Amino acid sequence: MRESYCNPNVVGGAGEQSLMQITHGKCNGAPNGDVATILFIIARDYNIGTAEKFFAALLETNYGNVLETVGQYNGWKPGMT
Repeated sequence: MRESYCNPNVVGGAGEQSLMQITHGKCNGAPNGDVATILFIIARDYNIGTAEKFFAALLETNYGNVLETVGQYNGWKPGMT
């Protein structure tokens, strides 16, 4: 809600796209590596699924620390305030 305002067509300032605001670098399975090309076909499922996998991997890397994982998902780096 905070990033996309539930708008599947939104594009952020760094090129992040759709509901979960994922970037091109995380769109390996999308046609041409671009989630925008599939927005009207399967974007919601693909976008949320990709974000879910990315978040789960971060959570595992952070040994279950949800606060740190949410921060990293949003681009925070250790030591930032």
